[in-house]
Formats: sequence, structure tokens, C-alpha cells
Amino acid sequence: MLNRLCALFLLTAVVMAEDLVYPSVTIENAVARAVVSTYRGGLDRLEIKGVKPLELPKHLQREGDSTGDSLPVLDAFWQKPTKETVAAGKNLHNWLMNDGAVPTYGLTKQDFVPWAIVPGSQTADGVAFTYRSPRNLTYTMRYRMDATRPTVHCTLTVRNDSPASLTLTPHLLPINGIHQDYGPNEIGYVNIIWHSGLEAHGSTIGTDPAQVAPGVPLDFVGLKSRFFAAWFTPGPIGLDGATAPVPVPPAGPAANGPGAGIPLVTTPTVAWRADSSTFTSLPHQDHQNYLTVTYAAVEVPVGRTLTQDWSLTGTSLSKEALTLLNEQERRVAVTDAMHRFFLVLSTGMTWVLEKLVLVVINYGVAVVLLTLLIKAILFKLTFKQHASMLKMQKLAPELKYLTEQYKNDKQQLAVKQMELWKKNGVNPLGGCLPMLIQIPIFIALYNTFNYSADMRGHSFLWIPDLTLPDQVWGMAIPFLNNWVLSFNPLPIIYIAATAVMSFTQPIPPSTDPQQEQMAKMMRWMPIVFGVIFYNMPSGLVLYFTINAILSTIEVKFIRYKLGMA
Repeated sequence: MLNRLCALFLLTAVVMAEDLVYPSVTIENAVARAVVSTYRGGLDRLEIKGVKPLELPKHLQREGDSTGDSLPVLDAFWQKPTKETVAAGKNLHNWLMNDGAVPTYGLTKQDFVPWAIVPGSQTADGVAFTYRSPRNLTYTMRYRMDATRPTVHCTLTVRNDSPASLTLTPHLLPINGIHQDYGPNEIGYVNIIWHSGLEAHGSTIGTDPAQVAPGVPLDFVGLKSRFFAAWFTPGPIGLDGATAPVPVPPAGPAANGPGAGIPLVTTPTVAWRADSSTFTSLPHQDHQNYLTVTYAAVEVPVGRTLTQDWSLTGTSLSKEALTLLNEQERRVAVTDAMHRFFLVLSTGMTWVLEKLVLVVINYGVAVVLLTLLIKAILFKLTFKQHASMLKMQKLAPELKYLTEQYKNDKQQLAVKQMELWKKNGVNPLGGCLPMLIQIPIFIALYNTFNYSADMRGHSFLWIPDLTLPDQVWGMAIPFLNNWVLSFNPLPIIYIAATAVMSFTQPIPPSTDPQQEQMAKMMRWMPIVFGVIFYNMPSGLVLYFTINAILSTIEVKFIRYKLGMA
């Protein structure tokens, strides 16, 4: 009989939970907006004002994509936001975890009643919720927007009005996914980020992020996508507002997905640690990550209150947005190893493009103008390259004679060839210099369009965004895991332009059959590079496409001037 009553109670609870609606409250400041749920005081969204969602091509647009003049850095990434998924806490950030393997905040899955707004607490930039559980624990969650930053300050109090002391282990899910402009292209950019000491660190999603050594102070931990970041910053925790050092907590259980999670950091100063694991966003099939934070157990005597402070920050990584942050936080813009290694190159290229944009307004036009400038600077080297090729052609009979004369003595052949080239002022490696100069330019542009948030959203001709491939048509292939077959004009134009230049230019004479064969194979390299460029940022491909077209014209002009046409 008792079992039936318990079953009836649980069934009634589930029905009640499905019938409950959890209203939300919006608070904001000049730069950000937070939408807070009355279900356990979780965070529905954290939006950045003045940052627009990208207008993707029609074949890439997805149900639930953001629109308007603000962009949600934190949103419903786990499942489609329905009454049931909200009630399960799947889509919420800043989520107070249920009782699990260890007692957490004393909340259970049966604590589904909406939290009430504390009378008089709701203002434009703040709100407080309260809830009294059947265990005689009274919760109060206070939210307050920072005055000038995209930061939400949070204060939780848990008062123990039960007849006995309780041991609570605070366990929080602060960040449950992060915005990606187009997730399938961003798996390599989604990082776990943290700041300790003087350095900001990042680790690619799904990999072990190299433990921070015990005793190293940790400032914050969060997630970073291509052009956005969000992080959790701990504050004091203790009884009735008084804090004291406590032992480092054990690893927390996985929150939303399989596995035990990836332990990130530990610190003995403010006793907390973060754990991370991955999940796939059901609305968009994006690769996502979440973070949970676990504090050491705290005994809360009767009549005492557990008090805990922390903050959540969500931001764009543009230069303007970074000015609102402190010095340590600004360092999260550069955590990728490749970006950090080539930072001088990418910073210089970004500076040049920004100066050109002041003149021509549009970033696409600036890329075209940059290509013209580089071509003009390298013209003398290119001219010498083709002059050297002409001399090599004229020396072909003598080189052939030397090859036959010293065919059994490769060392002497090399000496005689060098003497011949020196006598006629030919540098056999002269043609490589213009190509070598393009390598740092490629690296600089690649990093600029991959990591500079200020480039995001800038269009040119048919290209909606220079940081994305220029897909004008596409369709998903179901049996290939919805891989998108697309038509990208820029790489195709690049292949055509470089193929014309390659196949209309004679192969330099060589006495080595292997080198001659290699030169013939190099004619097909434009197709290889076109495939490599196919899904790269269109700003990068635009540079090399314009460069290929100009090179075709330049080669014809130089050959005409040298009498080689």
C-alpha cells in the first residue's frame, strides 16, 4: 500500500511538473541582457547588445537561429527549448545541481516548484528569487548586472531551518554550451579557457587540457568559441558571509552527458574545481562543451546560512568589447597555440587591413587593395624571376651538353653547372623567393580571418561574411552525416586563374629528368590548393584569387617586356 502511495505521489509530481510554467525575468545594462528563469533561478540567456547574429545562406539557416540586434552568447544549446526540457534543467546555465552521488545544494529532482520573485527586488538591472524546500531549506538567488560590463553577479544563500545540521557540497553548472556562428565549421575553435597567474590558457574541446599545478591561483574558467567567450569567476563562500579556507573538493559527476568529465583545475585558495565534458547540441548538431564547478563540502548548522558569490561573463572578442574587460580577461582572445605563435604576423596584417578600411570602407575592397599593394612591392622580384627563367632557357643547350659530358660524375656536373650559372648571372633559386614571401602572408591572413572578431559579419559582393566560406548554394547529404555539398565560386575562380597561368607558361629547362617530371606535376597544384581553400574563410581565398588573376596578367606583361611572349 505504501509503495502504491509513493508511486501515486511521484506520478502526481511528474504531471504537476509538466503542467508548470516557468516565467522568466529580464535584467539588463547598456551592453548586455540576461534572461533568468524562475526554475531554480537558472539563466536562460545572456545576450550581448549591438552584436548581430550572422545572416547565413539559406541552405545553412537552421530552426532556432538567433535574429535581431543582440546575440545570445549563452542560450538553449542542449535541446529545443520546451516546457519539458526547461523543467529538466537541460538548457539552463548557472544551474544549481540536483542531489547526485554526493549531497549538493540539498535540491532534488522533485524540487520543481517555480521560485518566487522576492518582493521589491526586481529592478531594471537586478532580481532575486526565493524558494523553501520540503527539507526546510530556504534558497535565495540574487542576480545583478554589472554597471558597465557584460557580467552578471550572482549571490546564493541557503538557510538551514531544518532540525539538524546538514552537510552541503555546492555543485554548479555555470556554462552549458556557447554560441557558435556555424557549429559544423567551429569544432576546432571551441576551447576550454582559464586564466592563472599571468597567462590565459586554452585547450581544444574534448582533449585533456593539461592540469594546472596544485597551488596555482586560478582567476576564472570558461568556454571559448571562434569569436565569443564566456567564463565563471568564483567569489567567496562560507557561512553567514564569513569565508574560510576549506579542502580542495573531489571531482564532480558529469552533468549533462556521458563519462565522468574532464577535470580542469584545482586551487586551495577558493576551494573549487571545474570539470568539463562534451555534448552534441540537438537543435543544430553542433559540438558543444559544458562546465561544472564543485566546491568542498560545507556543514551548515541549524539556523545558519550558506552564502556563495560568483559571476558569469559573456562577451564578443572584438577590440571594442575587450575594452570593457580587465587585463587578465582580455588575454582570452589569444589562447590558440597557432594564433599565439604567429601573433605578430596576424596583428600586423590586421593593422594594415584596418588602415585600408579607413580609406575604402569595405573589408573586401581592402583585401583587393592589399593584394595590389603586395603585387607592386614584389614586382621587381617577380621580374627578376622571369628574367632568370629566360636566361635558363637560353642556356638549355649548354646545360644539356654538360649533362652528357659529366653524366658519370654528378659532383663535377654540379660544379660546372654552378660555374655556368654564375658566368651568365643566373640564380637557379631566384624563382623561389616570391613564392617564399607568400608563406608569411598566407599565415597572417589565415590567422586574421580565423581569429579576428572584428572581421566577423563583413560582406563583399556575393560573400555574406569574409570569415566564412563563400557558399552560394548547398544541400545536406543525409547518408554522410548531413555533410553539406556546396558551390563556392571563389575557390573555383582561383583554380581557373592559376590553371591558365600554369598551363600557358613553359616549363623551365632542366638537365634532371626527375626535376622536369616534378615541374610537370606542379602544374596540377592549383587544383590541390583549390580543394584546400574550398572551405577556408572567403577573405583568405579572396586574396589568393585576386593574386592569381593579377599574376596571370603580370606574367604576360613581363614575358612581353623580356621578349618571351
